[in-house]
Amino acid sequence: MIKTSHWEYWPVSAFYAPVMPYWLWISLKARTPFFFSAANPSIPYAGFTLAPKNQIYDLIPTHCYPKTRLVQGTADMETLEHALYAEGFRFPLMAKPNIGDRGTGVKLLHTPAELRRYASESKVDFLNQEFIDYEHEAGIFYYRIPGESRGHISGIVAKLYLTVTGDGISTIESLLAREKRYFIQLPLLKVSYGTRLKTVLPAGERYTLPYGSHCRGAKFVDISHRINPAIAHVIDSTCQRIPGFHYGRLDVKFKSWEDLAMGKHFSIIELMAQPVNLPISMIRRIRSSSHGKKSADIGGCYIASVRPMPNGKALS
Repeated sequence: MIKTSHWEYWPVSAFYAPVMPYWLWISLKARTPFFFSAANPSIPYAGFTLAPKNQIYDLIPTHCYPKTRLVQGTADMETLEHALYAEGFRFPLMAKPNIGDRGTGVKLLHTPAELRRYASESKVDFLNQEFIDYEHEAGIFYYRIPGESRGHISGIVAKLYLTVTGDGISTIESLLAREKRYFIQLPLLKVSYGTRLKTVLPAGERYTLPYGSHCRGAKFVDISHRINPAIAHVIDSTCQRIPGFHYGRLDVKFKSWEDLAMGKHFSIIELMAQPVNLPISMIRRIRSSSHGKKSADIGGCYIASVRPMPNGKALS
């Protein structure tokens, strides 16, 4: 009943079914199903799907994202552990598949034993990443019309982690069961945390899962009122240093809004395209900037004619 009455939990296939016929029609006109990759030509498929995360991180200025190492699925664990320590990695570490899917396979590892277990169970290449223990996380939607000197933030959503507060009597499991959003996560949490959920938290103590993914219990809240010239400048300056990046969402962790506005104490956790969320302001600006040019009609906006490239990318 919880999932049925809240559209955010509906299956992806049901949620996007109404736009699929139009997407297929535009794909035929543009001669590629990834017509939107013209927005970010340096990222495979514009970063929408099947893009290796390590290739995306390589485009971002190194001081703007967590220290990251790619681990091959066949890596020797002893060699890997020595390499991690030699390169300055310390536990806890985040582990995530190099090609991800809405937070699947992302896990916080506290010990070398947990790393070995994660590696043994992983069937794909994955990333080890330093854990950024900042209080805030937000998804920042950004776009810049190619050729224009300044980009824009079209929206910001706060990511509120799954958190419970102890009362000195109840177990973590019983605290989770009291909240609708957390209750539906219990089957997965029991697999991941086992008997740890039977722990009784002292009164006032908070227990938080550090995963900013909707499918891991995080709640997304529109906080676009936080957009201001200082934050817009920081994000635009950063994004303009990412080659071939014009449109997408940045998942950013940061200490405080004041620090973010000054360009301090923030880290880009993920960068991805969100072509289905093209903002109306971008549509209008693309229309006006493409007046008189040969173009393909893409979702009500116009992008210069797109042709597929051998490597799966597209150029406008």
